[in-house]
Amino acid sequence: MSLVQRLPVGGLAWLLAHEIRLFFFDLGSQKSGKPSTRGLPKRSLIFFALLFAFFHWIAWLLVPRISPTLVNAPPLLVTGLSALIFLFFTFMLSTALTRSVRSLFERADMDLLLSSPISSQTIFSARLAGVVFACALIFLLFLAPFAHVGALRGHWIWLAIYPTVLTLAVIASSIAMLLTLVLVKLLGIRRTKTVAQIIGALTGAAIFLISQLFGNLGDRLRIPLQQKFLPLFQDGGSLGPESWFSLPARALLGAPYELAFFAVLGVLIFLFTAKTAHRFFILGVQQASGLGQVNRKTKNSLITKGSPATKDSRHRFQSGLMMIVMMKEWRLIKRDPQLISRVLLQLLYLLPLFLVFFRGKADLAGLAASMTFLVTSVANSLLWITVSAEDASDLLHCAPANLRKIRTAKLLAAILPALALLLPALIWLIPQQALIAMYIFVTTVFSMISTSMIQLWHSKPANRSEFNRRANGSILAGIFESATALAWGGVVFLGIKMSLWVFAPLVLIVFVLALAWFFRIEPKAL
Repeated sequence: MSLVQRLPVGGLAWLLAHEIRLFFFDLGSQKSGKPSTRGLPKRSLIFFALLFAFFHWIAWLLVPRISPTLVNAPPLLVTGLSALIFLFFTFMLSTALTRSVRSLFERADMDLLLSSPISSQTIFSARLAGVVFACALIFLLFLAPFAHVGALRGHWIWLAIYPTVLTLAVIASSIAMLLTLVLVKLLGIRRTKTVAQIIGALTGAAIFLISQLFGNLGDRLRIPLQQKFLPLFQDGGSLGPESWFSLPARALLGAPYELAFFAVLGVLIFLFTAKTAHRFFILGVQQASGLGQVNRKTKNSLITKGSPATKDSRHRFQSGLMMIVMMKEWRLIKRDPQLISRVLLQLLYLLPLFLVFFRGKADLAGLAASMTFLVTSVANSLLWITVSAEDASDLLHCAPANLRKIRTAKLLAAILPALALLLPALIWLIPQQALIAMYIFVTTVFSMISTSMIQLWHSKPANRSEFNRRANGSILAGIFESATALAWGGVVFLGIKMSLWVFAPLVLIVFVLALAWFFRIEPKAL
């Protein structure tokens, strides 16, 4: 009899064990081109076991050297550790938002659970605990070896890693759960998925953006900001080593009273969230399943022709095959919150580049090459969505339309939004250096077209949920696309520098395209 079967049926521990099993099932499911399997495959298990052992070896070398500095840690160390913990917490919150939406509203088992003789508070508590487990696991994979090695070497202070990480995961998961339920109440389940995914993406990349933007500020702005905010992190400051902001750091360093208080705080936050939010959780589930909603458009059964209600319900169909296909692709992307958030992550890294570009404080050639590479990457991601992740490829193949025009429309649907990202920088650059702006525009267009052709030659059918694992579909195509995009970045850089070496990356591009065409596969995706 397994451990799960020994647990009381319908209890919190029983449901939590089921949540953990589903978590590992999700990790092993939806592999590109392979049937879903329960749990992680053997290769992944061996990889994580070796990684876990490797970090134990690293901890065995570092713990004896670090442990003496943790006893009576200086204030500067406490402040630095507090900033690092805050960075980890932002990634925890990003993960918790994504897991909250998925565990509450993207499964098909909630109606069955709520109709069972299990209390809604127990169900919600198990879901919350499952999100806590998912948030804490990735950090414990890297930090738990230090706790184990520290205990073996007699440095018991390292065991504070476990309660500190679990408490941070509880706080992040509770905030994410409450935020998700509030968004459902205000916006509805469909918009909540989109907003939560975007907030999660922004939360995960916020530290990077802040650091880049702060580093690119001029001295007139940066120095006054430093003089204003640095005293807050010093002794006696509101964010100093003795403040509430440094409480997790002091708990991690093994301070007994702070560790006990922080652990109890995590338990109280978990109980408070589970106690107060489970009724709110039921209302959100009912709204997600269509219960309790009022169809305001059909409140009056008689709607006259030409009334505003009928005008709002009508769709405006575009004329022309190209425009119809492009509008269809953009509409489908707009309806998918996960795709929006994942593509948004790529766009976020363009913001610091644009800031430096408009300020004119850095090398124009290097910035233009970087933007060309990133914009090409965005176009490739959108093309994978429109071509490989096409849900109605059989229908389009049977349609009385030219497939070449359909593929061209899909190509434009991917290139035009990516190219629009570059237009503000080009418009700003045209009055100053029109020829260079035109050069950047032309090379970026050729970069997107060449990498898109590689993807068309090696496209395979896939699901949109496999977006993050799209490179697994064709490793060779990924190598060709990356090499071509980097080579076009070199063309932009060397062309602006007026170097004769600009022909070297052009030759590389022709060679890579020839290889990609030679190893092409029969187009199985549209």
